[in-house]
Amino acid sequence: MTGRALRRRRKALGLTQAALADKIGVHRITIAKWEANTIAIPKPIALLIELLAKDKKQAGESSQNRG
Repeated sequence: MTGRALRRRRKALGLTQAALADKIGVHRITIAKWEANTIAIPKPIALLIELLAKDKKQAGESSQNRG
């Protein structure tokens, strides 16, 4: 996952850097460094963020199907 992809996923989740950092247990500065491609995003973290995005998408689809 690239820094740009991380930023897109984070914004799609509606999270600030600080909120995403809290959610996944890292410091906000780490998120900023990942998004700036200053440091590499570890594969387990990239996978976790993909799962968060998938869960949000599924939750949105589920609520639309109820209406």
